[in-house]
Order: sequence, then structure tokens, then C-alpha cells
Amino acid sequence: MFLTGKISTEGIARRLWRLIYVVAWRDSSGRVWAVPVSFLFDKVSSPFIFWWFCPPSAVSGDRAAAIHDFMCRCRELLGISQSWIDREFRRTNIADGISSKQSAARAAFVWVAGQLNPAKGKGVHANKKYNGPVEWGAKKYPMLADFVREHYDPNGGGLRKWVLDDMGWGEKK
Repeated sequence: MFLTGKISTEGIARRLWRLIYVVAWRDSSGRVWAVPVSFLFDKVSSPFIFWWFCPPSAVSGDRAAAIHDFMCRCRELLGISQSWIDREFRRTNIADGISSKQSAARAAFVWVAGQLNPAKGKGVHANKKYNGPVEWGAKKYPMLADFVREHYDPNGGGLRKWVLDDMGWGEKK
């Protein structure tokens, strides 16, 4: 379930957007994942011929795309598998208002694009623009990897407890 409201992005280049507000998601295991402000992502990586069905600039599914791109880029630092990320992408799409059929299609498009990506498996180190500066509250981080190392459990546990407490996203009693 999403812990934050609608997404707000700013287009900064062809097929590249900057996140204006934090996007946060609680997975089925109760772990929380949050994408920081200024994170750069390409929304849904669908081939041009499929944009009629899965446009990259549509607002629906953008929160899911931000979370997916963040997790893929930081997979090794987060201690999570690509197959888990792919399953979570389908779940976040549905929670973001995408039909289950279109969610499956988006997941397939993104999977194909990922297989064709020469940076596959290189994470934040594949392209310097994707390991650029991000913000969390008043603090600015020069690199995405720095933010992840400070705020996340490296063993797949999601955000660290102190971050959850600070944001009010801790366990609900």
C-alpha cells in the first residue's frame, strides 16, 4: 500500500523525470520502501510501438515506476532480488490504479527493456546521472548510493527503524 499521495514529477529531458516529493510503499511483508526527492527515472520503459497501451508519460502507474526504477538501480545495496522487484512492480501498479491485465503488460514491457539494457545488473554505477544527488527532508545527498547506505537495511529489510519513526511510518498498533 502507498504511504504517500499522488506523485509529482518534473520533466527534465526526453523521457527523464525528476521526483518532486517522496514516494513510499509498504510491501506485503510490512517493509517500507521510499524513493527520495530528486530521484531521476524514466517512468515505464515500454517500446515506442506500445505507447498507445503503455504511455511513458501517463500519471497512473508513475508511483509504481518510481519505486521499480529505484529498487532496480539500488538492488544490490538494498539486498533484494530482481524477481522480487518484478513481482512488487505488478503489485504497485495495481495499487496505483492500473488494471491487472495492463499491469502484467507493463511488467512484460519493462522486463524486455531491462533485458535489452546494456547497463543491466550494474545498478547505480551504470550511469552517473542515475547516481546523482537526492534529498531527504532538509538533507541533500551527493549520490543516490549514499542515501541508500544511510537509510536502508542492506539485508533486504527496507527502511531502517529510525527512518520509519521519523516519518511516522512505523508499526501501527
